[in-house]
Amino acid sequence: MKPSQFLGFLAVLLTLAGAAGCKSAATIAANAQFRVMNASAEQPSLTFLLTASTVAADLAYPTASAYASEGPGGYTVHVEPSGTTTKLINQPVVFQSGIPYTFIAAQSAFASPALTPIFLTDDNTAPASGQVRLRVVNASPDVGNLDVYVVSPGTNIQAANPTFTNLAFTSASTYQNLVAGKYEVFFTAPGQKTVLIDSGVFSLGQGQVRTVVALDSTGGFATSLLADLN
Repeated sequence: MKPSQFLGFLAVLLTLAGAAGCKSAATIAANAQFRVMNASAEQPSLTFLLTASTVAADLAYPTASAYASEGPGGYTVHVEPSGTTTKLINQPVVFQSGIPYTFIAAQSAFASPALTPIFLTDDNTAPASGQVRLRVVNASPDVGNLDVYVVSPGTNIQAANPTFTNLAFTSASTYQNLVAGKYEVFFTAPGQKTVLIDSGVFSLGQGQVRTVVALDSTGGFATSLLADLN
């Protein structure tokens, strides 16, 4: 092969490689993002499968997996107690391109080993400069509907209006835009001021998106803070 022919052949190979790389990047960008959470105190370790593929093995209560990239389309989420093949959830889901999702396995009732699926479409759009975004999910079957107060630490909620009202089991609030800083989330019965669940004080840094999940626990109620973005 003459030098000129070799250089031409090499140029063709580089062009094809570049095209393949662009296609791969485009495919990744078009994928959905998917994470799972074990919100059942009665199931201390769960394995989550997406159709036939394991997406999280031995996921402990009350933690969530990181987001994983998944192709758009229809799947079935299977949830099993770790070490078994007993499926407690068989939930069809559909993923759209470029959309993040959270799948929560919650208890079906107080002290019950049965599970209830909560499938959420997330919005991980970056907050405006100096701000954060916060969402709340009710994954506690025992506590019932909830009013939610997202406040600065030390706030007396007796004189405050709830941020979200009458949040039912398996429901998620809208996203609340907040100034970056320290916050505390209080949960009460609708129209009441007696605190049933207290998240404790946590810090939110600029550009973060977070989800607070209200849970049943072996000692009553609890919360978990999920990192959605940053």
